[in-house]
Amino acid sequence: TIWVTRGYIQSGYPLFPTTIGKINFKWTIPEETTRMVEKEVYVYARLDNIDYDSPLLKDYKWLKPWANYNFLNNGNNMADTNSGTFYSYFMHIIYSLGLFNAGISFLFSVFVSLLLFCLYLVISIKKTELFKNNIILLLLFISCIVSLVFWFLKAPAIRFSNGLSIMLLCLSLIIIKSLFNFSLIKEHHKNNMVLFALLTYIWHFCIYYYVDIYHFKGFIPLRKANMVTQTTKSGLKVLVPTARYQSWNSELPSTPNFDENLSLIGDKIEDGFYIQKD
Repeated sequence: TIWVTRGYIQSGYPLFPTTIGKINFKWTIPEETTRMVEKEVYVYARLDNIDYDSPLLKDYKWLKPWANYNFLNNGNNMADTNSGTFYSYFMHIIYSLGLFNAGISFLFSVFVSLLLFCLYLVISIKKTELFKNNIILLLLFISCIVSLVFWFLKAPAIRFSNGLSIMLLCLSLIIIKSLFNFSLIKEHHKNNMVLFALLTYIWHFCIYYYVDIYHFKGFIPLRKANMVTQTTKSGLKVLVPTARYQSWNSELPSTPNFDENLSLIGDKIEDGFYIQKD
């Protein structure tokens, strides 16, 4: 598939950052680095940091800080109440209500989708033709539920659920239309309800995808990190952040994980990189 091919071209793995299906190309990322990245994803998705030794990672103690970050604080820091203006207080209320909260938007979408799916199953028991005509829809929704569980257990960061969110949206709208075909609601009312559901989902997904880069004051400038230049054995100059673990909006090439064996495959950055073996 396209994504498997993309994975091999970029990293040497079909499902990076897992080591499954590794092919030893010149540019293949070392397994040790791949496992480190996998662990970073696992930890960051739960704690919003890379504290590998945090006691919160045990026995699902990460659930509370994870919920606080994704459903309570997400977006509130975008509303500055220190200015004391009516606008700032108004925006703080809007953010506090969750209307600009990506986590709540995602939770809303999942909740409504699962509710519609349960309704679909109940009606299917009484109307076997509904079940027979929509068996593919049923299988797709079950696959989404399995994917949701997998996402939660592996890397429950909201931004890692993009494709799942889109699939739930599409399936929910199909279910709504399918259920209406077996109801006594007049046709024009059905269309109005579908339109209302569609607009509601669009509102939440616009928030979900753009809350991190856009709000009523305009585009949020990308962060800048303090960088230092380090040189690899091959003479390649690489920018490395002096604090934390992100390069943010720095020039290329840059990395928070400097490796002195890093080298260009060709003469240009576009040719890619590889790790020289000792």
